[in-house]
Amino acid sequence: RVLRPGGSLLATYWVDVPFMEVSRTVLQAVTPAGAPPKQPGINPLALAASGLMEDGLARAGLALQATEQSAYPFLVEDVDMDMAFRMFTLPITKDLKDICAASDDGERVLVDARAAFEDFALSRGYLVKADAAGSRVTVSIGGNTFKLVHASSAA
Repeated sequence: RVLRPGGSLLATYWVDVPFMEVSRTVLQAVTPAGAPPKQPGINPLALAASGLMEDGLARAGLALQATEQSAYPFLVEDVDMDMAFRMFTLPITKDLKDICAASDDGERVLVDARAAFEDFALSRGYLVKADAAGSRVTVSIGGNTFKLVHASSAA
């Protein structure tokens, strides 16, 4: 049983999170040559496939009452570049640590990861330099889309 009879479930899940492109790009940049491609260990888009959540709700015996899709930008102003790097690579933090630990030069792995991050995020306009030195940035990513679902169990 998922809910008490007549109970309601409200849930949200990500449909699109553009910053995951950054995580994948950084991970690819530091994956050793010849190693199988890695995917981020945390996947906020795990339920994004069309109908996946709805099918799961139906298998649990719940009736879908309503869905609503909405988007909002991530906007963080005037942060240092290191904080921006940590924000964007949060889904791959464990992967980066594992690659560093397996490498003869873990520090080089982090330097390469940071360079891949800055190149990609700046080229996509996800980062805007807030000072001449480029040590402070504004993070701005639109298109972050989530879906809200309301389902209920039979009375």
